[in-house]
Amino acid sequence: MGAFLSHIDRDIRAAVAYSYDASKPFAADGGYVVFDDPLYSSCIGAREVVEDLRIRRDRMNAEQVFPHFVFRARA
Repeated sequence: MGAFLSHIDRDIRAAVAYSYDASKPFAADGGYVVFDDPLYSSCIGAREVVEDLRIRRDRMNAEQVFPHFVFRARA
């Protein structure tokens, strides 16, 4: 099993969505996807991307939600 960490530190919806979808093909089982600061009001749309893509579309649950959303990657 290879190591995998995708730390997405973007503040607007389009950039967060692009970064997540671009890193997803490289995910290794057991690695992590971290979304930086999606709970802050200055990060317009970041929380919605986490909810729409990671939770609803990919059916994942967060292992941690503050200060960052942390998900275990599945290849």
